[in-house]
Amino acid sequence: MRKILYPPKGILYILPPVAFAALIFIFAAGKQESGLAYPVYFMSAYSLVVLAAAFPKCFNRIKNMAADSKPVKRVSSSSVVIRYKTDLVFRGGFSIYKGMTVNLLYALFRLVTGIIYSSVWFISISVYYFVLGGMRAYLIYGCRRKNTLGIKYEYSCYRKVGWMLFLLNIPMGGMIWLMTKTNSGFSYPGYVIYL
Repeated sequence: MRKILYPPKGILYILPPVAFAALIFIFAAGKQESGLAYPVYFMSAYSLVVLAAAFPKCFNRIKNMAADSKPVKRVSSSSVVIRYKTDLVFRGGFSIYKGMTVNLLYALFRLVTGIIYSSVWFISISVYYFVLGGMRAYLIYGCRRKNTLGIKYEYSCYRKVGWMLFLLNIPMGGMIWLMTKTNSGFSYPGYVIYL
């Protein structure tokens, strides 16, 4: 099993690019249902598993090499990075900003694909993620106001966001129920899955 999961480096360097190129060809040529597609699907899935298994070791090697470089040492000694590593509250605030940005970008992507493919499902997912981004913005607002209004205001914001998250599941559950009840399905180009 270990030999299958961790193949020799030659296979690791050759198989994934070939499998992913073949997968792109299958999608671009519209041959998703051909007999050639299924071995390509298997090769691409195996390549993904092999790359995922090799990633931690490769990442640690790159991280160790980068840690010794002068630019990384300079950045690591900056006050912002030191504060990020040591201050839990600062790191949490940074994570909220990062999460809000990712939510809004994903929502924008889903909105554009929903408009392009005339998909109510993608547009509803877009609205869902826009609302999640709005909740994170509300949390940021609450964290900034806690200095003037106190910690109780911050906890009040957290509580409100918790209830909003709970209520946000109701319309999403309704959409899923409607989709299963009407037995509706959609066919989209394969690259939408990967994006």
